Amino acid sequence: MTDELDSGAEEDSCDDMPVLIRFNEEEPMTKDFIFKVGMEFSSLKQFKKVILEYNIFNGMRVRFSKSDSMMCTVIMLRFAIEITGCMDFKVKNNVRQVVEGDSSLDGFHLKTKYGGMLLIVVGRGPNDQYFTISFEVVQNETKDSYYSLEMYSQLDPGTLASLLNAEDFGDNVIIDIQPLSIDTMVRRRGADGRIPVRTLDRGASSSAAAAEPTGYPGGPYDTSLLVKYEHHVARHIWFGEERGPKKELKVAGHGLKLNSRVPLALPPQMESWVSRSGLASLQRTSLNKIDTNLVSAFVERWHLETSSFHMLFGEMSITLDDVACLLHLPIRGIFWSPQDVTEELAVELAVDYLGVSQSQAQSHVRSCRGSYYKLEWLYDIFVHHRAASSWAYATRAYLLMLVGSTIFADKTFTLVEARYLLLFRDLDGCSGYSWGAAALVTLYRYLGDASMYSCKQLGGYPTLLQTGSPEVDDLRPILDELTPTDVIWRPFEDHRAWRVFDEICLYRGCLKWGETVVPYLPDRCLRQFGYRQYVPSPPLDCMMATDIDVDWISYHQSVVDVIGSSSVATTPSEVVDGYLEWYYRVSHPRLVPPHRDAPREVPVPVYDAGPSDPDWARVSTLIRRYLRQVNAEEEDPQFSDLFEALHISRSH
Repeated sequence: MTDELDSGAEEDSCDDMPVLIRFNEEEPMTKDFIFKVGMEFSSLKQFKKVILEYNIFNGMRVRFSKSDSMMCTVIMLRFAIEITGCMDFKVKNNVRQVVEGDSSLDGFHLKTKYGGMLLIVVGRGPNDQYFTISFEVVQNETKDSYYSLEMYSQLDPGTLASLLNAEDFGDNVIIDIQPLSIDTMVRRRGADGRIPVRTLDRGASSSAAAAEPTGYPGGPYDTSLLVKYEHHVARHIWFGEERGPKKELKVAGHGLKLNSRVPLALPPQMESWVSRSGLASLQRTSLNKIDTNLVSAFVERWHLETSSFHMLFGEMSITLDDVACLLHLPIRGIFWSPQDVTEELAVELAVDYLGVSQSQAQSHVRSCRGSYYKLEWLYDIFVHHRAASSWAYATRAYLLMLVGSTIFADKTFTLVEARYLLLFRDLDGCSGYSWGAAALVTLYRYLGDASMYSCKQLGGYPTLLQTGSPEVDDLRPILDELTPTDVIWRPFEDHRAWRVFDEICLYRGCLKWGETVVPYLPDRCLRQFGYRQYVPSPPLDCMMATDIDVDWISYHQSVVDVIGSSSVATTPSEVVDGYLEWYYRVSHPRLVPPHRDAPREVPVPVYDAGPSDPDWARVSTLIRRYLRQVNAEEEDPQFSDLFEALHISRSH
């Protein structure tokens, strides 16, 4: 595996490559081992093994600093190719684009069985010579997630000087190799959204580095919260970059088909099982038409770090209470930890629990190209077994089709994972699951994926997101101008006769379904629970959570911690002093710049507290919305009565 980028080679040919030094696998790894320029490895597997062994002995990280007369720039590059004998030559142009400010190559992933992202530190000499200084594979792009497979190669000053044509600089070449923390290597974009080319000036003061602007235009300015914002769709929208020709996402919706497949009444033998499962309400909750424009507009404001939508006035989210009231699913219960299901096991499950023949199951799973079942196939099995009075088989096929069309809908639009059939092996015991948490975990996961610029589809159950029907372009400025008085913070208060509020909805911790774990953070949207919003604690790192099931069962202390720092809100949108100022530092509340010459920083708005009574708040919102629609001015006599009514409503 070679570390050199030869800028003198104009063609992607291996003929002009320098002599390679092959790694000697028989030579034992020691602490003094040095990765030399031009060293070649036989495979990525060997490379990984060597790096891991090297880290056990050393794990040293290096940095290179230059003299004032030596123009050597060190940057970090990501690209999605394997490194082979001649690949360094093939990425030469990619390196040049990144060094010169083209960010189009940013954010790709390593296409190997190891996964992860390949990061390369690249040097550029004064004669536009490019060379690889070091490289590293990380789990993802954030500074907090670097893990085992890492290596910073040690190049002695003489070798590096020769790469830079050091003779051109006389005696002024100074190359230092020092310990370096990952934090100092993290790239941040400038005011124009691009990553600036930075030089490592010898003797540069820390105060000068601190003076360099950080963050992004329009926010966040403090990037410690939204650590994935660099790849978020909102960053691109701010600069007028859309996901593609279609601005809206492709959203999984099965409402029409499900309505045609759900019978008006199930046979009594099936009805009993379906009712006890806790899933019966899903038969009637799907919408026939999905408003992809509205769903897409809200997805653009979702941030997976906080599991919330970032609005102009703070954060909002889809909570367990929303799931309970909208879908009538049970939220108390156990999480599910499935076993891996191969294609062979998917066939066995279909034979044992769906009552199909071995050949039929094999043919179907093979046609799905994985451990999946088609929703249409499950419906046909349900119809067949219902006619044959095979109630257990019919019920399992029906329930699997039901969840695959609703809370477990994925981006294939036609399939459901075969492993979910394991949920219904015991039809009398499937009522013990927290189906509400399952729906929320699945939706959070898909929202997190869809909030990234590269994603164009959304899975999960869009019923939890649906209302209205303007175009995406029209919705963005509307959402940008929403105020706290435009929000119905507690929409289900009239619904409590049917669904009593469950305090477990205020549990702060991780939710788990299968192998997916997401943070559930009600302390970030307290106004939706009738409490005054305070500056919340940093989000949970679910990758470090070990006792999620225990935390869920013993939720009481978490609830006390969440509401103990707050108090019941005197107005529906009440926040503590300083909340909005903090929020505007760590968030990106607007998607559209106010105007072309807008300042880098978005000003923090000042909101009227509004009426404390919910009915008066609704009256105030309706009047204000109408006045805004007609562009009414308070000085206009024909609207004077409405403005007086607005002031009266706000005083209550």
